[in-house]
Amino acid sequence: MSHDYSENILVQESAGHLLEQELGWEVVFAYNTERLGESGTLGRRSYHEILLTRYVKQALTRLNPWLTARQTEEAMGKLQSRLSTASLMQINEEKYDLIRDGIPVTVQRPGGKTEEKRAALIDFQHPENNHFLAVKELKIHGDLYRRRTDIVGFVNGIPLLFVELKKKCGGVVYKRRVTAPLPQAERFLRTETAPAEWGQIGQELQWFQRFYDTMPRMYIGYDRTAWAGTEDPALRITFDRNIRWRRDRLTLDAGDDGKRLLPEDQILMEVKTLGACPLWLCRALSAQHIYPASFSKYGACYKELCREANAPTRMTNSKEAHRCA
Repeated sequence: MSHDYSENILVQESAGHLLEQELGWEVVFAYNTERLGESGTLGRRSYHEILLTRYVKQALTRLNPWLTARQTEEAMGKLQSRLSTASLMQINEEKYDLIRDGIPVTVQRPGGKTEEKRAALIDFQHPENNHFLAVKELKIHGDLYRRRTDIVGFVNGIPLLFVELKKKCGGVVYKRRVTAPLPQAERFLRTETAPAEWGQIGQELQWFQRFYDTMPRMYIGYDRTAWAGTEDPALRITFDRNIRWRRDRLTLDAGDDGKRLLPEDQILMEVKTLGACPLWLCRALSAQHIYPASFSKYGACYKELCREANAPTRMTNSKEAHRCA
């Protein structure tokens, strides 16, 4: 009996059905099926491209029949270009103006004079003249990270819609764990093939690894003390001390040293329960002025990394500073 654990089956089919059947979008599932190249599935030459130039050119020709081939290439160049010194906000504002008002292109007039005329990218007055494409599981590769999005919506080849899909099962998060020797676990990460003795959970971990293409980014260690309820074993409280992290030597057999994340006198306490927190515990925490707060070890380490990268002494030619900005 085979099981499909993909989000396409669990979550995305309903969203895709809404876009396609109710709103009239074209819907494409790209995970492990997209063919790259100008004649490929989306016309992308690489996973680094996010603008679907094939559909942009088609829209420019359809909405602006007066455009010549040279003017079309001029418009594409202005849409894709950006100043290296511009901030993300400045780039977004510039592209927004082009999408809203059209792209200025050079028009030759009699007598050798030239003037600018705007070429429309989207027909806002007649939506039926536009092409709406939703791509599920689109691979996007950046300089540092690789992502696979849930759904990206393109209007005439321009990415204007990003959909992040979530699904809960009765409000409970289920974890998948296996016990394995370190060499076996590292071999699994390299080969993406789970040992047979891992059983059903191994198959789920194998699918997850192949689907998300995970790789080590950071080592995080801590010293934990764990407590469990005597009357309610599902109630657990953990105390994490000496939380530390590093970006090098990303293997578990390279020692447990690293930079301290929190001051020495601070401890991370987590309360874990399937239902509501017991009243006696709520009262005890309230008496000590302890209230819920959101904290991610990896998120905090990443913020610390960005702070270090953006320090004045490291700003010059710092790739990390650029990526964290």
